[in-house]
Amino acid sequence: NLLILKYFVNIILVPFVSIIGLILNIIIINVIKMRRKDLKEDFFKYMSLNAKWNCMYCLVFIFSPINECISSDYYFMCPSFRKLEFIQYYKIIFIEFVGGFVKMCSNISYLFMTLNRYMLIGKDHSKFFERITKFKFKNILFISIILSFILSVHFLFEYLINHLNNISS
Repeated sequence: NLLILKYFVNIILVPFVSIIGLILNIIIINVIKMRRKDLKEDFFKYMSLNAKWNCMYCLVFIFSPINECISSDYYFMCPSFRKLEFIQYYKIIFIEFVGGFVKMCSNISYLFMTLNRYMLIGKDHSKFFERITKFKFKNILFISIILSFILSVHFLFEYLINHLNNISS
């Protein structure tokens, strides 16, 4: 049944995969930190940054099922605590805004990690790529944070808190 599959993915698989992702990204961060003296290239800075953004993303999505509803034509299941204002704020602020922000930052760091990796191999690279990879790491971090914030801030205003349906009993 499609409903069982949706339940399995949203309620069980997403937190499970988020926990595994968190563990694996922590391992990446620790390996890079232990080998920092040997790893001189910017590629590893971006790899570490990407793993940190991924850890934050996984942390947000470990708790995402608290706001999930499973429905079909014949069945509807929503946890009653989902109506609490705290849970609604969690969805808006953390899942939508912070999740979107961190995902965008992660994608930008992955892009620069890939570009730096490309520049490590071969010769005769495009002048465009050479210029981009010469940007300072801190500047890229700052630009990615500002750009991600601007592109994610709309999530804070897209949803409204349902104050009338709070659990009173």
